[in-house]
Amino acid sequence: MSGQHFSQPNPEPRGKASRNARAANAGAGAYARATGRPYSENRPASSTTERTFEVCASRKKTTRREFLAASGAFVVLAALAGLGTTRLLSNTGDHRFATLAQVHEAEPTPELREEQYRRVTLSAVGDHLMNMPVVEAADYNAGEAGDGWYDFTPMYQGVADIVASHDLNFIDIETILGGDYLGLSGYPVFNSPSCIAEQVVGFGWNLCTTATNHCLDMGLEGIYNSCATWAQFPQMLMTGTFSSQEDRDRIRTCERQGITFAFLSYSDYFNGYVVPSDAPWSVAEAGDDIMTHEVTRAKELADVVIVAMSWGSENDFSPNETQRHYAQLLANLGVDLILGFGPHVIQPIEWYWGYEEAGNPTGSQTLVVFSMGNFLSNQPYSYANVEGCFTCAFERLGTSGPVSIINPMWTPLINHISYGWHQVFKLKDYTYDLAASHESIGLESDPLGYCYDLTAQIIGPSGIAIDW
Repeated sequence: MSGQHFSQPNPEPRGKASRNARAANAGAGAYARATGRPYSENRPASSTTERTFEVCASRKKTTRREFLAASGAFVVLAALAGLGTTRLLSNTGDHRFATLAQVHEAEPTPELREEQYRRVTLSAVGDHLMNMPVVEAADYNAGEAGDGWYDFTPMYQGVADIVASHDLNFIDIETILGGDYLGLSGYPVFNSPSCIAEQVVGFGWNLCTTATNHCLDMGLEGIYNSCATWAQFPQMLMTGTFSSQEDRDRIRTCERQGITFAFLSYSDYFNGYVVPSDAPWSVAEAGDDIMTHEVTRAKELADVVIVAMSWGSENDFSPNETQRHYAQLLANLGVDLILGFGPHVIQPIEWYWGYEEAGNPTGSQTLVVFSMGNFLSNQPYSYANVEGCFTCAFERLGTSGPVSIINPMWTPLINHISYGWHQVFKLKDYTYDLAASHESIGLESDPLGYCYDLTAQIIGPSGIAIDW
């Protein structure tokens, strides 16, 4: 299987227009609730929105009128589903990813769920990207400027209830905690305050990756310092950079509700830096052979394998060929969930079928969250501040049955930036006045509408629930 490349097309599954319609209608309702104004399909278009969507040239832009017209197709598909024809895609040919309808064809009754099912919930957010304005805001939050104290926790408050209500909580530590004595720095070569580790753990995140395109910014010394910092918090399952070969060989696992989870992460680029030849184990660099080896080991240790991937083309809403290659490879290996980040913008969510080397389906499916976008950052582009929190649950019948992913959901988030104020909000809690005051989103012709439009355009066709 190593080295085999599956070049996949991006077909338009039947029923996609219907999912677009539902997403658009839900988004319009949420927009109306947030602004107190009806959503008008004839409102002025945002020039930046149009430019944003043009980046994704392969994705056909669908108007709201087309969305509404397509809703009739949903009625037909729903009727067919009632007749037992819920399989919208064939397992044959090049259509290697599945739909939610295929995964949830037979739901157990509520009584069985309550009495016999074990459930573990997960939340995940994208890049904790420490541009210096964010660090300076944390300095201000902690009191006297320049005193070496930082407080990032007020910036996280928009997702406090999500993190508190889930068993496993993932965050991408995009920038290295390389040691404050080396000097803190921002773009393009980052070194972030070490106190972030304590504050992230204290807030409730317990899964993180440090395998990113910035993990080598402070060299091997920075990686050693980062590993030493995270080692002070054993409640955090950190992976992606390592202090030794022994550390690299240790697959990170944890257990919740009798279900064992294994956690791996990789990055497919390092901004021109090269993994040190005298410490090849220090960074989890993506590659077919190493990923095959480590996923195989992880599956021997755990019921569920989660892989975090730093990948993709920056500011591109469509997964690139490398992303799709690794997604298919990991699906073929039987990974359960892929959490992606790196493009700094949101990308679609898809189910992939697993295939043997000979091309026969394995029967397994992998949920691929291609990119959750940024989480906390200071990037001056509207589209880089519309992001999301992915949530789902893992459920098992009894103590030894297979584990299924259920209830996948996307909660749209906004990274708010306004005159030194940095804070993450849920889109459903974000007001028109806040959107208008945002340093980049506020420049759109309809700031709040822009956020709903972009989410519906990129996440809507994925078919998962959106918490508007």
